[in-house]
Amino acid sequence: MRGNGIYERVSYTTRAAGQAKRLRRDMNVSERRLWEALRALKLNIRRQAPIGRYIPDFVHLATRLVIEVDGAWHGLPEAELRDHERDTWLRSQGFEIVRIRDRDAYEQPEETAERIATLIAGRRR
Repeated sequence: MRGNGIYERVSYTTRAAGQAKRLRRDMNVSERRLWEALRALKLNIRRQAPIGRYIPDFVHLATRLVIEVDGAWHGLPEAELRDHERDTWLRSQGFEIVRIRDRDAYEQPEETAERIATLIAGRRR
């Protein structure tokens, strides 16, 4: 958000917009459980919202916080490289990236959502 209370527009590609719509429809169980917990807290978080050519799992645009739910494949070298490239670009656009383990999102969605709410509150100061 800009200093005058107006949200900054985040640009994205047309291809990313179509892919984001599909990803919202096909969220995995962990993402869906976390999404329900985040919605209950009314944090104004968007899910699968395109930013440039990337589509983060969740984003809080007002504080420029990206939340990624990482499954086991994120530990593979090719996934780590892709994540690094993506995170570098998102940081260059002013976003902070928080990575949540898939297991935490699935087993403890409310607690995970509360941790995210605390991060958002800290970034609003």
